[in-house]
Amino acid sequence: MKVCLFALLIPYVFFFRSVNASYRLIDSKLLLNQKIENSYDTSGDGKIDYVEVLVNNSLVEKKIDNDNDGEIEQIVKYLKNDPTGLVELRKYFLPKSKFPFLTEKFIKDLKNKNIKVISEFDDNADGIIERKQNKIIDLFAIKENCDPSLKGFSELNSFADSSLKVLQGKEKSLVIESYNIDAGCFNEKGRDWFLMRLTNAMTTGMSCLKDLADKNGRGAQKNYAGLDLLMKRNKIQLYCSQTDYDWHGTLAHATVSSDDEINGIKHPAISLNPNLASRLKSNGGDLEFERTLFHEQLHNLGFRHGHDIEYPYACEVCCFPRDEKDEVKNKACQICSGNYSDGNDINYVADISDYGALTYSRSIGKKTNISFLKNKIGDELGLAYLALNTSGYFDPAGVALAKKLDKRKELDSRTKEILQEALSNDSPKEHVDFEKTSNSVADIYLNLFADGDVVKAIENLESNLDVYKKDLSTVKVSDPESYIRNSLLSEINSVINIIWLEDYKGRTNMSQSEQEQLQTRAYNLSLEIEKIKGEN
Repeated sequence: MKVCLFALLIPYVFFFRSVNASYRLIDSKLLLNQKIENSYDTSGDGKIDYVEVLVNNSLVEKKIDNDNDGEIEQIVKYLKNDPTGLVELRKYFLPKSKFPFLTEKFIKDLKNKNIKVISEFDDNADGIIERKQNKIIDLFAIKENCDPSLKGFSELNSFADSSLKVLQGKEKSLVIESYNIDAGCFNEKGRDWFLMRLTNAMTTGMSCLKDLADKNGRGAQKNYAGLDLLMKRNKIQLYCSQTDYDWHGTLAHATVSSDDEINGIKHPAISLNPNLASRLKSNGGDLEFERTLFHEQLHNLGFRHGHDIEYPYACEVCCFPRDEKDEVKNKACQICSGNYSDGNDINYVADISDYGALTYSRSIGKKTNISFLKNKIGDELGLAYLALNTSGYFDPAGVALAKKLDKRKELDSRTKEILQEALSNDSPKEHVDFEKTSNSVADIYLNLFADGDVVKAIENLESNLDVYKKDLSTVKVSDPESYIRNSLLSEINSVINIIWLEDYKGRTNMSQSEQEQLQTRAYNLSLEIEKIKGEN
């Protein structure tokens, strides 16, 4: 039986094609405590630009030269079993940027299924923390099935001749070079179909990153090398039997750091919806399956939605185009190339905002936009993009913000252009009944990110509660205006959460007691907004 099964699967070996990586190992050192430090040149210029530290073949630290200038700008440490819940620590040394010394702490909250990111800024490089900021991101790196870019992800290449063998154990699995494949992955459409999808995804995804890297895509260079190293270092776990997870609206999820695990399966791991294949039966379903694999594989490199550069979504569209317009694919490839200093680069804010606009998913740009403005209060181009990312036919708040910003004098041409794009979403007939609420939300965004005045923002929210009730409570779910109502309620909740859950202080100096009082006021406001939501 073993021989027959092996003979049945062996033809798939030939789909794995070796790809010559553009990086090389420069140095390898044995450190204290059984640590091994490997240094690589990923750009081919002879300089070390990627360093990884391993313990028992598990990645515990990486150091990255983001701009290939020969200097390390970023250090990421992965921690396990920390009593505080700290799972990841990142340090950025960016003397060329606006945020020269930044430390980010990732605190896992299993109860609420999220991660709190605490950012600490040493603006003067004197060892003293001048600013702290928090934000909440999803605990799980998931791939949703409602993505307007039509889902997607893929898998990567193993760069070596592959062999298949059957393992004996509690659960038989199939190993393809660097993958342990759960037998449940073959339940829906069989081994042949699954292995073909995996093979296509691996070769296509890595070849795409290689092409972008050859065109001087710095992010693609690092991700290409990172994926190859990940696969050579560990077996990637592909799991298709997770029945105790709420799969509603989700195609897959993946581990992001060495502390993560899925049903006891350790990082790096990808868990696919057990019914994924049948949910993608429509035309192009095979391609969607491959795109999904690559998306999740990029999460295994440590990229989190809502915090890091959006490589998972961008690279899936770039490398596995379906029926997206050329302008969508081109913008996705621009992001996937990754020529940014970091996630707070204004050029990244611009590109991800443009991508969100092209794919009718402005929220993807808004998250990055707000993160940028928290660190660069008053930046007019950043504010213009915020207006764009919150504007639309059913989104009058951004239009109101654009109108207020457009009245400013001495705006540069790029800022004016973005504001005009936001203003093009104005729909006076549909927006007129919500004008007061829209203007209030616009003013609050200006309080928060133009002036950095959190207290004024809270006062503005409190003084306009009656306006919100009047504008929003009488709209019935069946009314066309309900879309506008829901958009405005979402924006109000967004600004409340920035103050309440994310502990945003802006430029406001306050004691711990004063901040707690402010957060209590924000929490009480959230309860009032919930009441308005229910009054329809």
